[in-house]
Amino acid sequence: MRIGGGHAKGSAFERLVNTQLSLWLTQGARADLFRRNVLSGGSFTQRARRADPEAGMPGDLSANHPLAFAFLGQVAVECKHHHQVQLAHFLLEARRTSFLMKTYYHTCDQAAPLGLIPWVVAKEDRRPAFILMPGEIGHIAAMCPNGRVGVMYHTLFTEAITLIRLDEWTRHVDPQTFVRALTERPRQ
Repeated sequence: MRIGGGHAKGSAFERLVNTQLSLWLTQGARADLFRRNVLSGGSFTQRARRADPEAGMPGDLSANHPLAFAFLGQVAVECKHHHQVQLAHFLLEARRTSFLMKTYYHTCDQAAPLGLIPWVVAKEDRRPAFILMPGEIGHIAAMCPNGRVGVMYHTLFTEAITLIRLDEWTRHVDPQTFVRALTERPRQ
């Protein structure tokens, strides 16, 4: 990608995540359940700063179809595609100084007032995309296998955060069981 093409790369990644999660939720039937959020989530950020009670949904995804509402009623998804996401710095420094930790906690801060689960879907150039989510959500996902080999995920920082590859998620987590488990769990 050309220098200065980060915005286009980020937008393309958001569209890719929209498609992958749509295909996951519909078990391959539809690719259009989600769309990019207005201003890539910036509309929520601007309105939330003004304490607007009608700020809308945080994150980069919004529902484009009724099948997506149940999922986005539980999860706020932030997408990040960068040249280097500094995964090693995230894993080894465990403070809010790394790009991923800042992104994760920013997503947590936006999701918490609405009772949503923060998800950060991140990708570094020439590497697979992965999801960061609260540790307990990773444990819920492990209890929702789709009949194949169980979910392979990593719990980090004394089980505070789960890291799982996006392709592992879409292959091994049953979407209906997972969304049902989220809607039945007590909100914090």
